[in-house]
Amino acid sequence: KENINPEKTSEYLLHVISDSPTRWNSSYLAWQRLLKLKNHIIMLINTLATKNDLDSKKDYKRLNSIMLTSDEWDLIQDLIPVLKPYAEATELLGGSSYCTHSMMNPILINIKKRFHPSTSRGVAAAEKININFGDNDTAFDEDMAVEENEQLQAGIEDNERQLLTNNKRTQINNPVNCY
Repeated sequence: KENINPEKTSEYLLHVISDSPTRWNSSYLAWQRLLKLKNHIIMLINTLATKNDLDSKKDYKRLNSIMLTSDEWDLIQDLIPVLKPYAEATELLGGSSYCTHSMMNPILINIKKRFHPSTSRGVAAAEKININFGDNDTAFDEDMAVEENEQLQAGIEDNERQLLTNNKRTQINNPVNCY
C-alpha cells in the first residue's frame, strides 16, 4: 500500500467549507469552494449512478436529493461577485488590531463605488429604493440615522454647546442578524 503525504495532497485535495453563523464570510467562502468543486460533485453523482452495489445506490440517492438545481448554482455564481467586496473588507478590518474610522471610511466608500449603478436603469432602481450613492452622509439613511445627542446638550452654556455639536449618536434602524 502506498503512503500518502498529506502535505502534497493539500495542493489538490479540497474539502467543502462549512457555513457557520459565528464566522464572518463563511457563506461566501463556502459558496466559493462549492463552485470550485461543482464539476467534481456532478462527476461523483454520475459515477455513483452507474454503480450497482447497495452502498453506492444509497449514496447516489442521498447526494442527488441534496444536489443544487441549475438555478441554485446560477444564483451562487451571481452572489459571489456581490459578496466579494464585503468579504475583502471584513477580512481586512478583522485582521487589524485597531479598527479606526480612517480605515473603515475608505473601505465603505470603495464598496459603495463598486455598487454604484452604471446604467440609467440601475440609477432608476437606486432612486426608487432611495439610495443616493453620491452622498456619503445619506447613502445608508434607510438603515442608519445619526442624531444630535440632546441629553448631553441640555442645560449647558452656549459656548460649551458648540464643543458638543460633534457629539452624535448612531441609531441602526434595520439591524442585520449576524447569527
